[in-house]
Amino acid sequence: MKDDTLERSATLRSFKPARIPLPRDPTPFPEGVAERPVDLEIGCGVGAHPISYARANPERLLIALERTATRFGVFERRLAREGTPKGLLAVRADAIRWVTHRVPPATLSRLFLLYPNPYPRPKQANQRWHRMPFFGYLLTRLVAGGTVTIASNLAWYTDEAEHWLQEVWRLEPVARDELTKADVERARTHFESKYLERGQRCVSLTYRRC
Repeated sequence: MKDDTLERSATLRSFKPARIPLPRDPTPFPEGVAERPVDLEIGCGVGAHPISYARANPERLLIALERTATRFGVFERRLAREGTPKGLLAVRADAIRWVTHRVPPATLSRLFLLYPNPYPRPKQANQRWHRMPFFGYLLTRLVAGGTVTIASNLAWYTDEAEHWLQEVWRLEPVARDELTKADVERARTHFESKYLERGQRCVSLTYRRC
């Protein structure tokens, strides 16, 4: 058996959904979702991407999760000022808890992890989303053909993510989008805008669950 296959099997076995505490937020998974595709963004920050995405895709439903009270507060105030776009559900919750206890299998069409904490220290490596045991469980929430998009301004992070997405989780590559300072108008998040303005290269990876 290949090392990557062993790594995947061990990672999947180490996630125990029954041991995950219930989320504090009572928001349930939306009803009637069969009528339109449902997407999920984990760590949506102050809401720049969820708001623009929901406005551009009114036929879809985006669930935007943010755990941090400060960032979610900014997100809520912006929605209060501008109005909540059709097809956007903002939830302040820990993603692992909320997804484990709220999201049914094979219900998500798109998953976004845009500029997550890279946990750069070697001892923190297993806290990166693509390396977490939870990630395998998260993939079971995707429909067949559903996609995962991960973005970062750190080349080592996206290189590592590519390896895990392809070799460990056996996802199919769909797109690799590289942005530079000239693309700042395309920025989806506040972090992406900041990095591009600084002249950093940002890479967005999209992979499909087969």
